[in-house]
Amino acid sequence: MSLSAFVPTNTQKVRTTAISAFKRMPELEDVSLEFIQASILMDAPGKRLAATMDRFGYYLATNEGKNGKLARNTASSYYRNVKLWLFDEYPHLRVATELILLKQGKILDKHCLKRENGGLTNKAPLCTKEDLKALVRYVYSTARVNADYQDAALACLMWHCFGRSSDLACAQKQHVSVSADGVFYLRLLRVKTTEEQGLTLVPDRDDFLTYPLHALAVALVAQEAPCASLIGNLPCLVPQDAAPLDAGAPLHDLPAGDPGLLQVSVVQTTTPVLAADDNLDAPPSQSTRAQATSTQTSAQKKPRDREVKRGEDSMQGHVNRMLKRVAEPAGVTAELTSHSFRRGGAQHANGDDHLAAQWISDRGAWDMTKTNKAFAYITNTAREDRKVARVLSGWKADASPTVVDIDAQDHTTRERLGRWQGLLISTCTGLKEQRLNVSTNVTRYARISGPADLSLGRRTPPRTHQNGW
Repeated sequence: MSLSAFVPTNTQKVRTTAISAFKRMPELEDVSLEFIQASILMDAPGKRLAATMDRFGYYLATNEGKNGKLARNTASSYYRNVKLWLFDEYPHLRVATELILLKQGKILDKHCLKRENGGLTNKAPLCTKEDLKALVRYVYSTARVNADYQDAALACLMWHCFGRSSDLACAQKQHVSVSADGVFYLRLLRVKTTEEQGLTLVPDRDDFLTYPLHALAVALVAQEAPCASLIGNLPCLVPQDAAPLDAGAPLHDLPAGDPGLLQVSVVQTTTPVLAADDNLDAPPSQSTRAQATSTQTSAQKKPRDREVKRGEDSMQGHVNRMLKRVAEPAGVTAELTSHSFRRGGAQHANGDDHLAAQWISDRGAWDMTKTNKAFAYITNTAREDRKVARVLSGWKADASPTVVDIDAQDHTTRERLGRWQGLLISTCTGLKEQRLNVSTNVTRYARISGPADLSLGRRTPPRTHQNGW
């Protein structure tokens, strides 16, 4: 077992798909893959590796699939992943061929950029705030199971946080907090950039349907059983039934073992020197064939299941299935995807002249640079992020929206709201295990958000839910 076991699933799928495309190339020309691998292994200068990758780049640029030629990003991704895979298989050729393969990749990228119908990148359509409001209203008015309310909260949070669907899968109940000045924060872990952020959530000025805290309150009410996740119906990024990790060989046996059997790739400072009478065109020896066969076998240990589509059980698939189910009945004309919320929220914020582009980029974690640790305490809760949150909720950038304070209500109102809390959010308060509870400051808002649904409920037919409310 090594660190490769912790590589994200999507990264492994992309690498596997690219390798499969590389293996289809020699089949079209009736060339054995074992012959190509053995030839590359015996070529010390690396010219055969460069020539093979050059032919693979040509194959990616000219081959047509079910939907025509490959898109620019897809072709570049396939070429890059196969290059890295070959570098792992033949580490002694990395130094000799890295520059030429980099140049080939740039040529392929420029060609795909300039060719007809291949230059523009296909982008997901925008999810405007009106689209978000229509989706949430339709889900609330036609919901039949508790998971429908949690899907509405997922869509609302993705739009306000500029989040990918995978970012919300890691959100826990303990990640929602209230600052000393009464501002709500949601801590998110950006899975793609491995960055932790604290994002501001403010009340919506015009409609409670697009208020993220209201959506969270409804999602907490709809939870059937206690759980640590903020939204309980999302698929896990790491399957719970995964096989236990195997530590492999003991550390004492690694230094004493045969270096050729270690499953690691290193870049040698010197290439192996061949004898003068060695013939590069000679048939590969038995040991060479065995090594090439073992390389092919290791790459084919996990055959690809063609019946299961990529992302079927992922967060992206969960969001896309929800959109296919509710987008058209809700009156949304655009063909929304899981990425539409991220683009729609960012462009809505970009429409305000008082917001800088850097503030929007910081909220969406588009800035890939490392932040100095000395400023970590202020960048995650910056006042600029508050301005972006206000614009997303319909306020001016310098406005001062306030949340209704439950302590300012009269005794009768507080008593009624207390009964609401005991009935509606019992799955996230008063539990022995702390990670299953929501902060008491957060539940104060959840207690006053429930009556806001009555205005929507009067205009919709009554329905019976699983928890009886």
